[in-house]
This record gives sequence, structure tokens and C-alpha cells, in this order.
Amino acid sequence: MRINREGRKVRKHLLKNRQGVTLVELIVAFALLCLFLTALSQVIFSCMKVYYQIKGVTYGCQVSDTLLEKITGEIGGAQVSIAQGGASQDKTLKIYESGQVIELYDRTGSHICITTTGAKGKIRDDSGDNLSGNQYQDTEDQLLLYYYAVQSSAPGSALGTVTRYEAVDWSFDQAAYMGYYIEELKFSQADPSGAEYPPNIIRVDLTINHDRYGSYKAVSYIECYNFSEPSDYDKIQEEA
Repeated sequence: MRINREGRKVRKHLLKNRQGVTLVELIVAFALLCLFLTALSQVIFSCMKVYYQIKGVTYGCQVSDTLLEKITGEIGGAQVSIAQGGASQDKTLKIYESGQVIELYDRTGSHICITTTGAKGKIRDDSGDNLSGNQYQDTEDQLLLYYYAVQSSAPGSALGTVTRYEAVDWSFDQAAYMGYYIEELKFSQADPSGAEYPPNIIRVDLTINHDRYGSYKAVSYIECYNFSEPSDYDKIQEEA
């Protein structure tokens, strides 16, 4: 009996000394938890921002490299002397419309323009032929290579000049842009005076944009290696 009484006394003593959590302690604990979660969310947000920046730069670099590689191949191999319709062309490389369009003869001798789908209407066709029927007004700007209609004289033909091939548009598939579109594509002579660069160096300024990753800019300097003599430089024309 004595042992039971002592046990009950010990339990009563423990119950009296047991303390609960006060309201102030709960408020402090929740405040510290909120501060911790806020700091953690800021760290996560910063990490995600850096991740998307790196991802955007990587994708932007890939897309711009793809576009500039195609442009470089065409401009670098531009031909100097082209006879079309029996007459030699005085200017075989032209830049016009404030640098939005570059016109040249590629390595195969095809007469082409390089521009964007949005600037297709600025292409000049002195022969009076209509541009190809493809229309791009309702789509975001993409790279466009426009191949002029190929014409040749048919001996003995009463019709004179006969069109063998219609004008053709060439562009990359939409997937190649990874969600980017061309914001600006501009061509210019790097240095028309020839003081710093030879006149056959063409500068290409390319800006692409993505709704999520923002803008990416790239600049390329392309040598028209077939325009190697001073007399060849006269066949390059850039409108002011």
C-alpha cells in the first residue's frame, strides 16, 4: 500500500510539472517557418531563372548557328561574273531595303535573294515576273531564300523567252527554330571604304526572339571569296 501511495504521488507531481506550448511560442515558430520557406523559395526561383537563362542561350546559339551557317554558305560562294539573257550583269551582289535583302548568284549560278519571310514583298524582280505564290504574312519571321524564275531563250521559238522553272521559296522547317523567330536580319558591307576590312566582307546581324527565353543576338563576318580582285569589288552594291 505504501508503494502505491508513493507511485500516485510521483504521477501527480509529474502531471503538475507538465507544461504545454503557449500561443506566443506557436506564433514565433510559424514566423520562423515562414521566413525559412520564403528564403527557400527565393533560392529556388533564382536557380530556375539561371537554368532558363542558360537554356535560352544554348537554344538561341543552336538556332542562330543553323541560320548563319546556311547564310554563310550562300554568301561566301557568291559568283562574280554571270551572263543572263546574253548580257553581263554589272552588279552581281546587291544589298537593299535598308539591309533587309541581299541579292546574289550562288555557287550553282542560281539567282537568289536572302531575306526573311516578312520582308518577301521587298524583293525586286526586274524581269516583271511575279514572286512565288507562297505567302507568309500571318506567320512569324523565318529565314527565306528566294530563287528567281529561270529563263532562257528557246531558239526558233516564236515565244522568245521561255520560263523553264517557276520561282521557288526555300526555308527551314518550323522545328529547326525551337520556338524562336527572327526579330531582325540585316546585311551590310563590313567596311565599304576598305580601310579596316576588304569590301568583299559582308556583315550579317541576326537577332532571334523567343516568347519565354527572350532575345539572342549574333554577328557574322562573311568573305565573298570569289570577289578577290579590286575590279570584283565594283560589282558589290549597297544602297544607302
